[in-house]
Amino acid sequence: MSRFTKQHFIDETCKILQEQGRTDFTLKELLASCKAHKGSLYHFFPNGKNELVVAAVNYMADCAEAHVQQCFNSERSVADAVRRQLSELSKWVELSGPRAIPFSAIAAKTGDDDEEVTLACLQALKKLESLYAKRLQFEGMKASDAKLLASFIVNSTEGAFLVSRIRRSSQPLNSAAKSLRTFIMNHLESDSYSD
Repeated sequence: MSRFTKQHFIDETCKILQEQGRTDFTLKELLASCKAHKGSLYHFFPNGKNELVVAAVNYMADCAEAHVQQCFNSERSVADAVRRQLSELSKWVELSGPRAIPFSAIAAKTGDDDEEVTLACLQALKKLESLYAKRLQFEGMKASDAKLLASFIVNSTEGAFLVSRIRRSSQPLNSAAKSLRTFIMNHLESDSYSD
């Protein structure tokens, strides 16, 4: 029986994505990181490296969704949940340095070379936007406003995450955490008066 699992390959691919911030690593690099032979990889991912990278992005998306949901469950409001999420991301960046990467950076590095990976990144961002939009609506915001604000939250988070990675500093995420909290609270307040 093989000592490798599908999750082992996904975990190692996530590490490479987070450490190197790129998808153009070679199959040889991937196999060396996994300490595996080509046959083991193709057993779980018959379409090869590309299929594995998509699976890794999807796994990272599931983790990001779970983290956002955990923040929602821990805080009274979406504004506080966003602040908490970004504060926790900032600690992770501080602890792990370049071992963190936003979905938009993966998609940008991939470019037009790999539509499937780009699509997986886009779907991850859309899922996060949907989570925020639903929570904003639950807190009383109109659906159209919630969708716009959710998009702004995800875009701001991705941007702050990328700048934190480049600077190797938690400061951009910490600044965004405070600013977004205030911005969301103000929008929720003004939306309640517009009804």
